[in-house]
Amino acid sequence: MPETFPQATKMARRGGKVVLIGGFDAGETAIPLEWQRIQMSEIQIIPSASFSYRDIYAEQGEVVELIAKGKLPVHKLITHRFSLDQINEAFDVAQKKDETGAVFVAITIGEHQLPGVACGWGAEEDPPDGQQAV
Repeated sequence: MPETFPQATKMARRGGKVVLIGGFDAGETAIPLEWQRIQMSEIQIIPSASFSYRDIYAEQGEVVELIAKGKLPVHKLITHRFSLDQINEAFDVAQKKDETGAVFVAITIGEHQLPGVACGWGAEEDPPDGQQAV
């Protein structure tokens, strides 16, 4: 995070937003930023706990538990799959969800899904034995 946060603020367009997903280690962290550019460009910095705090979003914890127990077949939500070299098309499909019917668009790198994007089997398939849809 200390390396990528400054990069993100440098790449953000005027009036853009930088969302901090992930986290920092406990304690203080010094991160040099171009504050004048951030202020003059009105770049918004938005911290996000990614729904990781149950006391803020209790339902998120309940959903994660259902997924972990295999009681919520989230793999069936994947409506479209694209390889990494088709990422622009994937974003177009996701953006035009009213036209395409996209629910969950998955991006794969070789045989692997991008972390947090979707599970690694088809929407019409059940997970392989011993694996859960997470």
